[in-house]
Amino acid sequence: MARLSPARYVAYKIGGLVAGAAAPLLLGAVLMLLGTPVALVIPAGFALACAGVGFLVPDALIRQRAERAKAQVREAVTAYLTLTALSLRSGLGLDAALMEAARVADTWIWRTIYQALDHAVLARQPAWEGLRALSRELDVPELVDIADIAMTGSEGTAVADALMARARALRHQILAEQRGQANEINEKLVVPIALMGLTFLAMLFYPVISRLLETTI
Repeated sequence: MARLSPARYVAYKIGGLVAGAAAPLLLGAVLMLLGTPVALVIPAGFALACAGVGFLVPDALIRQRAERAKAQVREAVTAYLTLTALSLRSGLGLDAALMEAARVADTWIWRTIYQALDHAVLARQPAWEGLRALSRELDVPELVDIADIAMTGSEGTAVADALMARARALRHQILAEQRGQANEINEKLVVPIALMGLTFLAMLFYPVISRLLETTI
């Protein structure tokens, strides 16, 4: 769902590791240039810790990106349900209404929905079967709801009413889940960011603490 290639994912992980390892070493070098002696083991130890944090941060960011993409898909499905219902009420048949509603926008999810419908039609299947396959591919069960409603064989008005009702329910569900997801994502990012911040603070205050200890001994 994050639409990230394996090569780019590996690049992000390596980049985070290198950046995390380099930051304490650079800070240690700056302190030494300023005349503050720092034992090599200190920045080296912090470099290992920050490298671990830097290696994990991309995973949290990618999960966040995937959640945002999934939320966008579900919001698009909500709009698609409504547009399909309106097309049915205007007198279009079910397959035509599904295809027409998918043409409303040119973003990747709308193009993907249209392509799934088109592939099903070309395979001589009902258009909604394309939505069922797309639901499995994207792990968005709401697309199956459209197919299930379409399979009932009801009249256009009844299908339109069912689609409208599902759109309203999904809209309320999305709003509730978005609040919970925002809190969860923030909690996941707090720990690695806090660890990195504490590491830099320790690096900055180590020379001062070291000198104080030397003067008291």
